Amino acid sequence: MTQLATHQPVQRPVSLELDSRELAATYDVTSTRQFNHGKVLIAALQLKPGQLVLDVGCGTGRLGEYVANIVAPSGRVIGIDPLPLRIELAASKNPRFEASVGRAEDLSAFASASFDALYSNSVFHWVSDKQTALREAHRVLKAGGRIGVNSADGDRPHQSAALVREAVIEEGNRRSGRS
Repeated sequence: MTQLATHQPVQRPVSLELDSRELAATYDVTSTRQFNHGKVLIAALQLKPGQLVLDVGCGTGRLGEYVANIVAPSGRVIGIDPLPLRIELAASKNPRFEASVGRAEDLSAFASASFDALYSNSVFHWVSDKQTALREAHRVLKAGGRIGVNSADGDRPHQSAALVREAVIEEGNRRSGRS
């Protein structure tokens, strides 16, 4: 049996000081790869009109705008991101897409069991406390709610599936008392 290599990824906190209006605007028009990966993730979630969806790490809102059109006309998407300049761009995208500053590890602004689905596209590797983020995601999802995560590790670009799997297994073991 092959075991997953265990390693401690380098934690790179999101730097608010390094963001700028130009960088946010450039990311908005050059993030096509992340956007296309996100569309694959969204297809797997099988979202339907009328659903309430949380976009964790929404960035400039490209994917949130896309998802808002899927859940239209009565559904909506709420996006959070720690970078205020990206939120400014995201908030102007679609009336069914509401964006605000926030972090994956603290979803206290949202009631328990309030979302039909939650996704995190190409940002989970930036989350400093993955277990807390997963716990919060579980808390805000309705019974039967769905979570979608795709990610990368800048130091190990082909290991993203292993990183997400490890975090999910760790959280599952903690919940079942096997930690």
